[in-house]
Amino acid sequence: MTEQPDTQTEVNPFFQRPVFNCFERLLAGHLLEASKGEKPLETVIHIARAALSLTKEAAATLQIDQNLAASLFTVAQRMSTATKVTNRDGDEKYVIHLYSVKMDKDIKPWKKMEAYGYTYTEQEKKVIEEIQKDKEAIFYEALRRLTPAGYQNMVSDFLLFSIPVVEEMSRKLATLVSPETYTELLRLYYGEKKAT
Repeated sequence: MTEQPDTQTEVNPFFQRPVFNCFERLLAGHLLEASKGEKPLETVIHIARAALSLTKEAAATLQIDQNLAASLFTVAQRMSTATKVTNRDGDEKYVIHLYSVKMDKDIKPWKKMEAYGYTYTEQEKKVIEEIQKDKEAIFYEALRRLTPAGYQNMVSDFLLFSIPVVEEMSRKLATLVSPETYTELLRLYYGEKKAT
């Protein structure tokens, strides 16, 4: 008779807890990812996703505006996935796909400039001149040709508005996560420190 190999793997005791709450872990995971602070747009994305994962009743109890969370998520996600394009002359431009978002709802709350720094070719000059008086049209047109400084200014204005909002959301969301769950997730994320 041949001996069967042991196929059982060691399971983290956290997953064996009798009252395992997956949703609580999901919230805690978003909060921990957001707290890293390495990429501010990612912070907005994680907190907005956590807020959007609540039921409507839970969001109302916590006084979290899920419409605002959806707006922040969409804009942050689109900004974080902006396309960087370099033309033949070596000039860089950024393209942000915000065309489907609503100006009044999603952009005006944080937009501080009429149009952020943008560039255009001689071929595109006529299009720019035709829409110069339409502030909304020029804003959307600029999204296709932002200079590096224009992109950074736009992201900065968005973050100046959104970070305080998501910080408030995160404080409210944190009330739904037990200290034990945070402790266990921290151990999973960063490993246990060994006593010396």
